This record gives sequence, structure tokens and C-alpha cells, in this order.
Amino acid sequence: MKRSLLDFFKKVCLIMALFLVHSCDEGATVEGPREKEFLSRVSAERAVVNDDITFTDLSLGAVSRSWVFEGGDPLSSSSPEVIVSFPEAGMKNCSLTVTFSDGSEETQNFSIEILPELVASFTYAETGANIPIQFTDTSEGDPDGWSWVFPGGSPATSTERNPVVTWPSEREITVSLTVSRSFDDITTSYAIPVSIGPPNLWTSEAQGFENPDSPFWWQTWLGGGGWPAGSLTTVAGGANDTENTARVAYPGGSTWNMITRDTRAHNAVIYKGKTYKISFYIKAQTATSIAFVRFSNQIPSWWPDAWKNGDPDQGFYSQGIYGINVTTDWQYHEAQFTLNDLPYDVGLNTFPDIELSGPVSPNVIFIDEVRLQQLD
Repeated sequence: MKRSLLDFFKKVCLIMALFLVHSCDEGATVEGPREKEFLSRVSAERAVVNDDITFTDLSLGAVSRSWVFEGGDPLSSSSPEVIVSFPEAGMKNCSLTVTFSDGSEETQNFSIEILPELVASFTYAETGANIPIQFTDTSEGDPDGWSWVFPGGSPATSTERNPVVTWPSEREITVSLTVSRSFDDITTSYAIPVSIGPPNLWTSEAQGFENPDSPFWWQTWLGGGGWPAGSLTTVAGGANDTENTARVAYPGGSTWNMITRDTRAHNAVIYKGKTYKISFYIKAQTATSIAFVRFSNQIPSWWPDAWKNGDPDQGFYSQGIYGINVTTDWQYHEAQFTLNDLPYDVGLNTFPDIELSGPVSPNVIFIDEVRLQQLD
């Protein structure tokens, strides 16, 4: 019995041995564990300044490593995984050197492109009506898309990088540029006011009536009736393709003036001997005439010290445009003056002085884009 069992087990072992030999003959191999492999990974080869980039060492059999990050934060590391940012744009040379358990070393180099932040900006050539004006993109961050808006211009929009635009008349507008970068799908915008022609010395917010607060910067004087509130409002439908205009409900009376004398932040400084141009647009609900449009310079003696800001008393009325016929359609008026008769060298508080009194009363008068420009 024992011999029979022994013979049985011998036969089983022989069969298993034959099976293993057959398996080897079919090409099967048995691999042992890998002891050494150099492998690394970087999360991005292109990024924006101060973005995080992850560097990872996946090597097998490493006993130590040394990372170097040119201009990075951090500059170096020995950790298996490192998060690095680069505060300055440019090509960055980085490297990983790994020492293995058998004493050998291997090194891998990485070239990382760091882009600057996307910042929109532009410059433009000297401006004027009916002349081509060159706009030049000066944006930072390698944009590859441009979208311009030129209110009232020809063209009114553009996707060129450096467009040329023409306006038919002098005006103040806001030009905007939106730039985009396809790499990271980022967009950013830049908008600035641009004066077509010499700059307006008065603020476009107040005298252009584009700001909803502009009525509060004006005073309306009704002769002996004082300063009636609410007679001047801002409404839509401005002149010269602008959005808003001033609307004055004129009730009649011998004197009806509009001034911004007491809001010095919106007024101008003028100089003796210099040449200036005053201009404006006007229309009325019913055709009429008005007395004048001119500019004045005053620092009244009765002003409090906080308003005077240490400046001396001043009083001056310029030449103006008198006896103005006003129709129901927008009309443009302008006049130039050389201030030889200014009683001081510098006028410190110059403002519009508009007398709207006329033969039709009551009436509604619209006035817009009141400008004062220095021509020399």
C-alpha cells in the first residue's frame, strides 16, 4: 500500500515537471522586480507668471534627487514632488538629477515657458477731425486677439491689432480695447477717454453731460428768483452721437443763466495771451434765440476759505457768442479768443457762462458737449 502511494506521488511530480517544461517551451518568462528606472513628470511646459507648476519624480530605485528651478520659487528641492511658481516671464531652464541605489546618476532637463500676465493697453497718434488716427496696441502677455470700439468713428469697431480710425468732427469719446490669448483663454480690457482735437479743459463728465450726476454740478440762476432746483436734468439723445444731453426747462424771465462756478474740480485754468476755443451744441423744443454763451473766471470774495484754497479774488468775463439763433435741430457753434485782456497771468477758476433767456417762454432748451480748448 505504501509503495503504491509513493508511486502515485512520483507520477504526479513527473506530470507537473513536464507541464512546466512545456510552458517554458511555449515562450513564457518570469520577470523579477524592477530595481532601477528614471522617470519624471511636469504638469505644464507653458504657464503664466505666478501660476503653480507641479514637478514629480517617479523614478524607481532612487536614493536621492536634486531639482533646480531657474528663477523659480523655490529655486531647488530634494522632494519627490515640488510645486513651483515663476514670478518673471521668460524661458526657464529646470533639471532633475537622480542618484540610484547602484551609485549611478541620471539627469533630465526641462524648458518651461513663462508668459507674462495679460495686460491690455494702447497708444494713439495726435488727434483731429477728418484725419486718420493710428492706434497702436501695446498690450503685454502675447495676446493673439484684439477687439476695438471707436464710438462715432470710421470704422466703429475693429479686430486689427493696430487700426487706423477717422472721426468727422471734434469730440470726446472713450476708446476701448479687449485683448485675448488663446493659450489660456484669458481676456482683459482697457478703456480711456480720447479727445478728438485739442483736449477739453472742462471735464466731459460735467460739460458733456454723460455722467448722471452732471446736473448737480451746475447752477441755474433765475435773476431775482434765485437758484431754482430741478430745472436742469440729463436726458437721453445727446448731440454728436453722444448718449445724453442737458435739458433745461426755461420758465421765462429776463435772466436765466447756467454756470458751474462753485464746482472747481470741473472747471479750468486759463492763461493770459493764450488762444482758446469755446464750442457747444444746442437745440430747442420751439425755435428761439438765446442771449449768449461765453466763459468766465471768478473766485468771489465772499467764498469761504475752503473754496478759495488760498487763491486771490478774481473776476473776468470773456468774449462770447451773442444773439444765437436756436432751431429744433442740433446746431454746432464755436468761437476763438486770444486772452490779451485777462487782468492776471493765470485764471484759476474758469467755467461756462450760458444765458438762455430768450423771446419764447416757457420753452425747453437742450445744450450739450460744452467744450473749452487751448489752441496754442
